[in-house]
Amino acid sequence: MNERQKEQQHVNETIALIHREQAILSQQKQELAAKMDDQLKEIADKKIRGGDSEAFYESVIEYQQHEQELLIKYQTAESQEKRVKTLTTMAGNPYFARIDFKEEQETETLYLGIASLRDKDEETIVIDWRAPIANLYYEGELGETFYETDTDRFTVELLLKRQFKIQNGEILSMVDTSEIINDEFLLEILDEASSSQMRNIVSTIQKAQNQIIRDTTNKFLLIEGIAGSGKTSALLQRVAFLLYRNRKWLNEKQVLLFSPNHLFSDYISMVLPSLGESEVPTRTFHHFIQLILTGYEVTKETQQEETFLSGDDDAIEKIKSSLFLVEKINRYVRSIAPIGPLFRDLKIQGQTYLTKEQIRRWYQETNNELPIYQRTQLLQTKLLKKSAAWKKMKPKKTGSKKRPKNNCNKYSPTILIKNTAKKTNAVYGRSSDSKSSARSSVP
Repeated sequence: MNERQKEQQHVNETIALIHREQAILSQQKQELAAKMDDQLKEIADKKIRGGDSEAFYESVIEYQQHEQELLIKYQTAESQEKRVKTLTTMAGNPYFARIDFKEEQETETLYLGIASLRDKDEETIVIDWRAPIANLYYEGELGETFYETDTDRFTVELLLKRQFKIQNGEILSMVDTSEIINDEFLLEILDEASSSQMRNIVSTIQKAQNQIIRDTTNKFLLIEGIAGSGKTSALLQRVAFLLYRNRKWLNEKQVLLFSPNHLFSDYISMVLPSLGESEVPTRTFHHFIQLILTGYEVTKETQQEETFLSGDDDAIEKIKSSLFLVEKINRYVRSIAPIGPLFRDLKIQGQTYLTKEQIRRWYQETNNELPIYQRTQLLQTKLLKKSAAWKKMKPKKTGSKKRPKNNCNKYSPTILIKNTAKKTNAVYGRSSDSKSSARSSVP
């Protein structure tokens, strides 16, 4: 049996493992669905008991426990469904590369795919391309090299890098290389028939793209390149990498992807699902702003362009919507942050309880590292506590004298600020184990 036949046999065995896991998950889904149906019926039959308070609280706690158990089952069902979709994607093309390396005198072979796969003995057969050890394929060179986890660095000897093109369970081509991807192999993949939707590029990631995808040091990342250079592909692979790396606290619903238009959103919609991740929310910027400013009508870009080209644009509106005004506001806020706004004396029924000088001193005692609105919130909290104390200390009046009709809370102060620009008063408001974690994609 030659090398290609051995690799084809391994592909067949891997696909058999995928089908086995699919069958197990299908059975588990059916059992879970039956349990959820039974539990829903139990919850529907549960009633909050009246009578004494003890019976009432016991029935409430029991009801909440059933809800919590049902929520856990829903989350389990979602995880199973996500795994089934990933396995379905892997069934025809279980992996795209192989690496052989020697670590601590022990030689190991690992295959890279869009997600991890283990056999019945829990031995890793395929590792997730985002796992730290998979970086040996993308950046390691034959000979002595290393891979890093969050806490450690491991030196290994890389013996083999092999690339595969597998379709419907059949190896169409395979090549050994010392590079990330062989040029002829890359051209063969890129020369395939184009599609109406973008595909993932995990099997063709170049070194520069890999550095963008796996960057964990920069909070902000700007990707520049000519048209067709792979900027969008690298961005989407990076989203998949960040979802994998931070899977304990980050999920796809916490990611928002801005798109220039709906056609582009449709074009990239299948990249993340093809990588075993759920599709992240995608919005145009106009739609996103409209969702936030529900009480306002947001002018579309085309309308703005028409107004600009016609020469009918309003000078005041032009200033109000410009970056010039934003910078002026920011500069003004920075200038008043150390001293605070212009406060007024705090008076209740004509009697001064706090002078503006005292209020300013309390403002300046707050943490000067905080923005002005948070410092003002702290000041408001302090004043509310003071007013509550004054209310308790105020002696009760005797006699038949009528109290003034006032539905307002006379003892709840409001921080008043003088708007020096308009000379009016305004209310100021809230304007793992290192090696195992290097290979495993299972949280």
